[in-house]
Amino acid sequence: MSMLPGRGAAVLAAAGVPLLAAAALAWPFGGGGPAVEPSEIVTDAYRAQSAIADWPERSRSLAEAMMQEYGIPDEASPGKLTWRKRAPWTRLSVERDSEEPGRATGLLQAVAYDVPLKRWRALGWFDRGVDYDPVTHELIATTPGEATNRLALNLADEIIRGKRTAEEARAFFDETVSLAASGKSSPYMKRLLFKPQN
Repeated sequence: MSMLPGRGAAVLAAAGVPLLAAAALAWPFGGGGPAVEPSEIVTDAYRAQSAIADWPERSRSLAEAMMQEYGIPDEASPGKLTWRKRAPWTRLSVERDSEEPGRATGLLQAVAYDVPLKRWRALGWFDRGVDYDPVTHELIATTPGEATNRLALNLADEIIRGKRTAEEARAFFDETVSLAASGKSSPYMKRLLFKPQN
């Protein structure tokens, strides 16, 4: 989904309003929710852009991609951007990459999902960036990007439903990521293959 719904954003951009702010002003966020003052939107857009200005390239690019897809984040700090209730996600966030070499934080995306207690252990054995929060009833994926998050969550759903073992899911995850790197796509990476339990 593009944040540039028509000529409105182009006109604003031509007038000197930054791309993200222009898109925000031209796009009716919230689907009929309460009106937001344009000055508030521009301020929030600048706040988000300022927060990621000095991030490492990988995490900054990821944050910019999420802003293009999901709009201005609900929370912005120097170390993290967070969006809430952007279907199908209950929440998603991008953190600034860790200062530790080779340790990237990735993209967190969560969906509403009740995991039966008897399936918690099998899910834990999957070990491909998926976790379950029994307090918020969220199935959470944290991987380098949205496509691998979808893959991880789709496989987690299959483990929970008993369609695959954790070992089979790990093997499928690794093979699918490897094939994707060589240009071969999978429906597991394109969309969620189950309905979140909203």
